[in-house]
Amino acid sequence: MKKINKVIISGLAVFLAIFIASSIYIALYGKKIVESSIQQNLKMKASIGGISLSMPLSLHLTSLEIGDLLRAKEISMRPSILGLFAGKIVLSGLTIISPVVNIEQAADGSLNISKLEQKENQPPFYLTGLVVKNGKIIFSDNKITPEGFKIVIDKIDANISKAMIPPSSLNTKFKVTVSFASPGNKNLGSAYIDGWIDLGLKDMDATFELKGIDAIYLQPYLGDLISSRKLLSAKVNFLAHLSARSNNLTIDSSFRLFDLVYAKAEAPKEAEAPKEGEAWQEARMPSIDVVRNTLDLFTDKEGNLNLEFSLKTKLDNPQISVSQLKKAIVEAALSNLASQGPESILEKVNKNIGQFEEIGKELKKIFKNK
Repeated sequence: MKKINKVIISGLAVFLAIFIASSIYIALYGKKIVESSIQQNLKMKASIGGISLSMPLSLHLTSLEIGDLLRAKEISMRPSILGLFAGKIVLSGLTIISPVVNIEQAADGSLNISKLEQKENQPPFYLTGLVVKNGKIIFSDNKITPEGFKIVIDKIDANISKAMIPPSSLNTKFKVTVSFASPGNKNLGSAYIDGWIDLGLKDMDATFELKGIDAIYLQPYLGDLISSRKLLSAKVNFLAHLSARSNNLTIDSSFRLFDLVYAKAEAPKEAEAPKEGEAWQEARMPSIDVVRNTLDLFTDKEGNLNLEFSLKTKLDNPQISVSQLKKAIVEAALSNLASQGPESILEKVNKNIGQFEEIGKELKKIFKNK
């Protein structure tokens, strides 16, 4: 027993000596080494406020800045000693506190993210856990507008972890929540995803939700997907359950469009002013009315649009064509229309009877590229 105790004490003494020596070395040279390594790989100027080592074996960086791309209040990581002995860089935990990432897309579609230099004989890198607290991504799209159309992805909290038993497992759990905002801090909605994925077995079970998305602010990306008529307000909720077994992925989706507020129609430039007692509504352009009336056919009494549809694809190579998506949405819209009851449908038809020839043309456009 005494010999065992001596071995344990000796081992602890050796570990403590190595830890102290490593702490001193990192305190003296670690900052310069890390800054130089980042600059060589990312080709960007880098700086850190401080670096330290803590028990049992965790490395901490504070006040990290990498060019205009990234700044973070604190980064902690736990390298695996067994991984180092195996010739691999394995981080069993990476925690990033209050990171701010600036991503910019140029007019030609290129991003301001440099590609890492692939060096020969570089040891493999593995990350088995990631935690992000209070993160932010500022996306500026110069492809949409010359001055840069901006979206802020704020309040990012993420927890991603790989199953450690068995070591060869590719099962990964994840939970991510974010908020969307404009540069002026206008709330544009939120999103979350929660579930797991096994890339080895090609299985998955997850839930994804978009809530209260401001479709008006995102109009540059949506185009006239919702309506070609000017909208003052439109919100989107989207809920999807992703389930995969043996690489066969099914996405059961629920789409809701609500809070629709249309701008008052302006008279056509060549139209004469309405006669006394007539409303400007009678001077609207027919094509505008067609879009509005077509949408009205599928909305409920409150003017909301609710669609339920399902998509099927492969987990390792998910591909959903535009025609496939359009078909699923239209089928869901027709199903929604059928569920409203004959009285409701008849009322809408009577209101829009004069537009049905044009409505048919609009529906044909949807299937044109199917």
